[in-house]
Amino acid sequence: MARLTVGLVFGVVVGIIGGAALQTHAADAGGSGEDVAEAAPEPESILNAAVEKRLDCIAYYESKGYAGAVNRSSGASGLFQFLPSTWITTPQGKAGLSVFDPVAARAAARWMLEQGRAREWVVVARGLC
Repeated sequence: MARLTVGLVFGVVVGIIGGAALQTHAADAGGSGEDVAEAAPEPESILNAAVEKRLDCIAYYESKGYAGAVNRSSGASGLFQFLPSTWITTPQGKAGLSVFDPVAARAAARWMLEQGRAREWVVVARGLC
């Protein structure tokens, strides 16, 4: 029992000293010490950044970033080269938005990623994005 008490006290003391050192280090760096924990990015923002990077990659390979792109043989259109049959399945297509609207197209592509439909783009299926 005495060892447990000593161990707990030691752990608390180390925690207090470590926390004080962190505050001192942050203050030395020009901060208050309170913003140290806020400096680490949220996991959700990292995930969002990865999704946005993948969307940028798909748009580059599909249309070189040109929202007015049209594939004459397949009919694929816009930044993400949506086939008309694919576009109409997205919330943006169902709402009657244009495939050539870059904001709507990006939102539709993001929705497709969220639905697990990323491999519908050849560049993703080939591992390029």
